[in-house]
Parts: sequence; structure tokens; C-alpha cells
Amino acid sequence: MRRGEHQVAKADSTRKTRPWYTILYVQVLVAVLIGCAIGGLSPKTGMALKPLGDAFVSLIRMMIAPVIFCVIVQGHRFDERPEEGRNPRRENADLF
Repeated sequence: MRRGEHQVAKADSTRKTRPWYTILYVQVLVAVLIGCAIGGLSPKTGMALKPLGDAFVSLIRMMIAPVIFCVIVQGHRFDERPEEGRNPRRENADLF
């Protein structure tokens, strides 16, 4: 191969496929179906699991604010390209 030439990738047929149960959206759909089945077939069991669902929603709500804060701060700090010789980690130390 000459300099500057790139090797063409092999066909997708050689790509290893993942099992269907390891894909996130499939897991979410299965969980929703299980939840609907429990609520429809055994409403008392569904009501007993309500605290578990409420705790999950509370944990998700707790995660939203810090993630948004970190995204905004990092986006603001790295908005411009750092000049040569500057250390972005050292400059971010003043945030903490």
C-alpha cells in the first residue's frame, strides 16, 4: 500500500452482532411490558411495587441537575480552543 492510501473496511457481514437482549431499548421495552403485565394481571402486586418506582423516579430527578450543571460548565470552559502552552486542567481547577 502506498503512502496516503487507506485500507477499505471489510464488509459488514464479518461484523459480530450482539444478542438482542443486550440492546438497551429492547431491555426498556421488555421492562415496560413486564410492568404492564403485573399491573393488569395483579393490581395489588403493582401497588406494592409503587415505592420502588417512586424511589427510581426520585433517583433520576437527583441526577438531572448535576449532569446539566457539568455539561454547561464544561461547555463554557472549553468553548474556545486553548492556546498553545495552556493546561485546561489547571485552568479548570479554579471551579472547585
